[in-house]
Amino acid sequence: MGSFIAAATAQGQVGRLLLGALVMVATIVIVNVLFWRPLTAWSERFRVEHTESAAVPRSLVLDLLRRSTVPARLARGARPAGEGIDRATRIFGRSTRSAYEDRAGSRARDLVFFGLLIATLAWGTWTLAAYFERTVGLAEFGPATLMGLASLARVIVLLIVSTVADTGEHEHTRRAA
Repeated sequence: MGSFIAAATAQGQVGRLLLGALVMVATIVIVNVLFWRPLTAWSERFRVEHTESAAVPRSLVLDLLRRSTVPARLARGARPAGEGIDRATRIFGRSTRSAYEDRAGSRARDLVFFGLLIATLAWGTWTLAAYFERTVGLAEFGPATLMGLASLARVIVLLIVSTVADTGEHEHTRRAA
């Protein structure tokens, strides 16, 4: 979206610039309404505090999902696939068994599983590197990685600042009560 807006700006296409901005705002609102608000409202059930929060987050989407029969119907439809996956992965051990039980052959299965996992990750990394080399060149990978790390650092700093500010607000509320 950013590159679309940048290209529209560089070419002086105000209509496309406004369209890009509108799509970006719509995407943010939709993701907030359909994902973040329901997740925030649902996560309140796991809050462990001595006092209740003044404003309990609400989500229309979560309320609709709780009242709906669609998730139960989807679960019923997916049950045969889940049982098939359970049967296929049973050789790795069952979740009802204790992790500390001495199981014969467990190490061999673990070695096979992790060997396949490492081989798959190595193949994926090799394929991704080959794709980058064919399309943009590996010389672009370093600067793009640095820009991504700089963006990650900004997000981490913002999370730390917001967490410290939120903790200070809770301390102030607790002292006042």
